[in-house]
Amino acid sequence: MSETDDQNPYSKLLEWSADRPAWQRDALRRIVQTGTIDAKNQEELLEILKRQRGIEVPGTAIAPAPLDSTHLPAITAPAANSVSLLRIENPKNVN
Repeated sequence: MSETDDQNPYSKLLEWSADRPAWQRDALRRIVQTGTIDAKNQEELLEILKRQRGIEVPGTAIAPAPLDSTHLPAITAPAANSVSLLRIENPKNVN
């Protein structure tokens, strides 16, 4: 892992998730890619969890797609280490 990867929170998340169950890694992928989990995603994740626990679920089997490096957004070192203040609007009670 490079120095940039060490500073990338997504890389740390990927490393942390390595020993998590497949349904949790699938949930992480969905969150990283879309920023949220909607009702449909919840239903699919529940189906994946049930199947992994041996609970029979009628219908088409949804295969988990765990979070991997291809799902992570690229973060370059300068962007990861810098903060830019673009503007301050309508300040009040400022000395």
